[in-house]
Amino acid sequence: MQTVSSDASQNISVYLSFVSVMLTAVTVVLAALAIAIGIIGAYTFSGLKTEARSTAIGTAKEVSEQTAKDIASEALSEIKIKSIVEAQLSVYYLQREQEQEWGPPGGEGEER
Repeated sequence: MQTVSSDASQNISVYLSFVSVMLTAVTVVLAALAIAIGIIGAYTFSGLKTEARSTAIGTAKEVSEQTAKDIASEALSEIKIKSIVEAQLSVYYLQREQEQEWGPPGGEGEER
């Protein structure tokens, strides 16, 4: 009977040793993976930084060009409208001067 108890405790001891070795192996693999990720990150960080900078510059350039085009088209439309208004205003002032000089249209002795 003692042999059965001795075998069971020996089996548990072997099982615990196996679990301990497996957990240690998993820990070592995870540590190696973390170190590899760190090395790869350190190696590629400068490349990522350069790529991020070039992307930011390109995006900023596109946005600034579009903004400049929008503002320019708006300003040009204001100039066009202003010139039309000034032309109409000059016609109005000319008619007003003529009315002051010659009188309103349809005055005395004038036929329609």
